[in-house]
Amino acid sequence: MLEDGKAGPIGRDTMDGILAVTGELRARVRRAFEPFEGVYRIDDLGEYVSEDDWREVWGGRPAWHEKTWMLADNGRWSAAEVAAMSPEEIEAAYDDPAFEPEVTFYTEADEKGEL
Repeated sequence: MLEDGKAGPIGRDTMDGILAVTGELRARVRRAFEPFEGVYRIDDLGEYVSEDDWREVWGGRPAWHEKTWMLADNGRWSAAEVAAMSPEEIEAAYDDPAFEPEVTFYTEADEKGEL
């Protein structure tokens, strides 16, 4: 906490811990889904996980962790820039309508369950 009672930057160690969740997500990658199922693309390799698996991986963690992971190296801010943000700044950056994720994002499978 800073003197004004606000949280300071999350720092590199916290950022690294949040980015380590990538391994848990990769363990759930699938190629086929139910028709129109919600999915998340998790990397620039075109790997996807189901929305249910995504929620299971992030469940039990603070909501700003998921947002931190989504912001890092995903079109606007580098992981180092996100590490220099406070949880409040991360929330605001994620909620900014100008943030348009380029690599990791939510979408839906098509009528055949393909992407």
